[in-house]
Amino acid sequence: MGEDAQVVLMGDFNARIGARMQTQPRSSPDDKVCARGTELLRYCAAYDLEVLNGTALHLPSTRNHYTSYQPNGSAVVDYAILSAALVEAQSVESFSVRPHYASRSDHAPLALVLALDWNPTPVVPGSGRRARPWAPPLPASASRADELLHEAVYKHVNPCGLLAQIYGEVSSTSDPVEVRIP
Repeated sequence: MGEDAQVVLMGDFNARIGARMQTQPRSSPDDKVCARGTELLRYCAAYDLEVLNGTALHLPSTRNHYTSYQPNGSAVVDYAILSAALVEAQSVESFSVRPHYASRSDHAPLALVLALDWNPTPVVPGSGRRARPWAPPLPASASRADELLHEAVYKHVNPCGLLAQIYGEVSSTSDPVEVRIP
């Protein structure tokens, strides 16, 4: 990562970090820490990343909500992790753990709203990237995800266009910009 890179990582890290702190005080309903959690915190420290869960930036009404609901118990393993530069720039407008719907998933969704000065630079086709000379054939049973991965790896593709195929178009007409990933 470049020194000026701004990173947002969100999702299921399968890591329990309890209320361990980095630079900001944190609380958590899950007091367990596992080896993966320790490694995740080490990674965050090495790359100057901040965990938002349980910090003052986390909406107080959902600060002590679990994110994973399993038959053996609940845990916090889903996190919003941001570059410290984004946190320091006060880019976080809100972060929360949304209500858990057992009929949809065994995890509660996370919601993050950022205020960013966003001016995307379009990728120009023919920018010097060459297609790979040979691509192995896809099996007849290949899924749409397999096809998209194959296209991304073996063909000259505009990365923004490929992301739009997978996740849908990003609209910058709203303020703040909203990105929804199905």
